[in-house]
Amino acid sequence: MDTVLELLLDLFLEGGMEVSKSKQVPKYIRYPVLALVIAILVACLGLILLIGIAELRDSAFLGLLLIALAVLAAFVVFRRFRRT
Repeated sequence: MDTVLELLLDLFLEGGMEVSKSKQVPKYIRYPVLALVIAILVACLGLILLIGIAELRDSAFLGLLLIALAVLAAFVVFRRFRRT
């Protein structure tokens, strides 16, 4: 089940990134697909950030590590979308 979910998300996210770059796809298809891809990425980053904040109570090191990971991933995603 994990492999199927990973395959579907990878196919959707990579396909969405390619559709957002393509000038041959109409704008009314490109923009909603791009919005869905951004929404999925923001939700994943927000979940990592939320878990990092919740984990600060139990383990400060792990909480800070998760928060740093979320910030770094957000920076990488932002740079990737700025290039497209």
